[in-house]
Amino acid sequence: SLMLSIKSKDGVRALWAGTGASLFLVSNPIIQFSVYETLKALRMKAKNVARPERGPPVSLSTAEGFMFGALAKAIATFATYPVQVAQSKLRAEGGTRKGGQSESAATP
Repeated sequence: SLMLSIKSKDGVRALWAGTGASLFLVSNPIIQFSVYETLKALRMKAKNVARPERGPPVSLSTAEGFMFGALAKAIATFATYPVQVAQSKLRAEGGTRKGGQSESAATP
């Protein structure tokens, strides 16, 4: 039906058009998690060093967790946003690129 129509009209590669950008965008939560965990580890290290008595380990406050999460999300979004914009523009243009060549035909 639709898949067969796309295959016959644009070729088999058209069924996977835009996959590269989508796979790159999977990195957004990876970046977010990595940044958050790095910030958390640095803060926890600073808190534990500043504490002369050795009791139970300290944890992040709610405000610290929120701030680190927001900063991590901002960094991840900043890193991947250009790809999101390009992907949106390609979708809005119907998958065409300059010169009328379809995205599937233009990607190697």
